[in-house]
Amino acid sequence: YVIQVSLCRRLSYAGHPPVKSAILATDSTIIHYARLHALLTQGSPINVRVFKDRQETAEWLNVPIERLVARS
Repeated sequence: YVIQVSLCRRLSYAGHPPVKSAILATDSTIIHYARLHALLTQGSPINVRVFKDRQETAEWLNVPIERLVARS
């Protein structure tokens, strides 16, 4: 499924300005798939980075950490 999502995102962002896509994960399986997604979107306008730390994620995205709080 991650391959389909990655390829779909590549196609839908083709010709668009660059965009950052941060994935915040702590589970090793999720991190693995997130890194696969990052690899599959290389060469596209999508700049995917995988983070384990919420503060680092906020800094990279240049947003307040409060924007990254999980909603229930």
